[in-house]
Amino acid sequence: MPKQSVEGQPRLDMAAAALLLAEAADRLARAEIIAAREVDGATWEQVGTALGMSRQSAHERFRMGPDGLHSRWFKKGAAQKSDGSSGPTTSGVAGRTARRRTAAS
Repeated sequence: MPKQSVEGQPRLDMAAAALLLAEAADRLARAEIIAAREVDGATWEQVGTALGMSRQSAHERFRMGPDGLHSRWFKKGAAQKSDGSSGPTTSGVAGRTARRRTAAS
């Protein structure tokens, strides 16, 4: 949704444009990190080293996909959308929870 310009305030227009650019850059970085991890087999340690941060910091910051979902939901959602379905579901979470309960019994 385009933001409205404030007459006589070109610096505010520039600030709004800069924020849009920063959001796009963040989405791109997240997509590339997911690709590096999935396609190239990069570890969180390698991601952290490349970005000048710890493995844990890299994981905490970039574990979410470019759409704001956890990277595993991003990947699952992308696969489902190519099948024509609407997006991620929680059935995998329910299955893991049931397995944990069974294993703990």
